[in-house]
Amino acid sequence: MVHPWQLVGECPENTIPIKRITKEDLLRVDDIKNYGKKSNISQPHQFYHPTDISVDNGHEYAITYVNGGPYRGTKAQINVWKPRIEAGESSLSQIWIVGGKFGPGLNTIEAGSHVNPTLYGDDNPRLFIYWTDPKTGNWWLQLNEKELIGYWPKELFTNLAGEGASTIEWGGEVVNTKKDGQHTTTEMGSGHFPSEGFGKASSFEVIKIIDMNDGIIDPVGVKTLVSRPTCYDLKTGYDKQYEVFFYYGGPGRNPQCP
Repeated sequence: MVHPWQLVGECPENTIPIKRITKEDLLRVDDIKNYGKKSNISQPHQFYHPTDISVDNGHEYAITYVNGGPYRGTKAQINVWKPRIEAGESSLSQIWIVGGKFGPGLNTIEAGSHVNPTLYGDDNPRLFIYWTDPKTGNWWLQLNEKELIGYWPKELFTNLAGEGASTIEWGGEVVNTKKDGQHTTTEMGSGHFPSEGFGKASSFEVIKIIDMNDGIIDPVGVKTLVSRPTCYDLKTGYDKQYEVFFYYGGPGRNPQCP
């Protein structure tokens, strides 16, 4: 199907493309209750039980985060690569906006690069996710500080609809199916460890949070969570050019990560 906006190669000004659900779409699905829902690729992180991060649920992380909101949003520049992925697995580099406590009723918004940078067509996309205000409750995604490329209406949420975010996270996640009983060789980020630094390791740069007064400020009290540092790791830093930043990622299976 060709939509009218595609005939000119772009959306009309001040609009975004939204696919209309057709009868044919519904007839093709197995479970109409789950139509349009994301498959369980990404899972919540157990921040409230940090000793449990070694529990093997097939998901591994190298992330930074702040909690104790409410927060109105975040922005960051993501240095994305094209990691090598084993069949049936995934590698994500993204931002998580989290509302509520972990468990039933948790709300999350996730945006970034899944497997490779073609999602945004930019090696260094700058993503800006923000909540408009309590009256609308909608969340918006902006690319490179100029293009609105999508939004999440308040009807999708409970906590995030009227309370802002309680936690914001940045970093990488890998699904490890451990074929043949070994750790996956699926790469996170660029496939290089953060110790290899600029030009090799993947990074998040110029990280900001938006407070409830619409202040765009450096995150304070940043914490880290790394599931298996011998497989994928993370290193934070600050300088005048990149401000709050971190390197992250790794190759997966290696002599220290069997």
